[in-house]
Amino acid sequence: MRTSLFYTLFIIAALYGCQGASSEQDGAPQQETKSKAPYPAAIDSLIDKYYRSVSGQGEMDWAPLREICLESTQFNAMGINEEGENQYYPTTLESYIEHLGPFVEEYGFYQKEIFRSVNHYNRIAQVWSVFESYYEPGGEQIDRGIYSFQLVQLGGEWKAVNVLWNSETEEVKVPEAYWK
Repeated sequence: MRTSLFYTLFIIAALYGCQGASSEQDGAPQQETKSKAPYPAAIDSLIDKYYRSVSGQGEMDWAPLREICLESTQFNAMGINEEGENQYYPTTLESYIEHLGPFVEEYGFYQKEIFRSVNHYNRIAQVWSVFESYYEPGGEQIDRGIYSFQLVQLGGEWKAVNVLWNSETEEVKVPEAYWK
């Protein structure tokens, strides 16, 4: 049961994003972007769309999420299992939507990005995105973590091929270095 709840919470953390109200809770800075080299604005647009498309409460329109992903996109979470060991939780885009949809419809779930770092070369990009999660906009923060988005450019469009995330724990917080 605990593993199932843990898996659900990790999926929820990744699926529900909120590009909107900004705050500086717990000393976290407002969202900013850092990059070692110029990169296409379409990458920012994709990440912004991700956070918007997976946030809310009630019946969700999953079309925007599907638009920024490939059919084969993987959604993966890292966590701790009941034995206290690292656990990898892989899922597909459709399974991700199937498991999270009912939860979001009933309870709501929102995330906002507080920092982004982009590394881009030719037709591939790696995006690190620090997030905070809430059950309602402006509510109490219930989670913080880091997404790792792997993107590719196909047919002139950027698409997510992998979304991996890890929430912080009491023992391991998101390092401030990821915010600056």
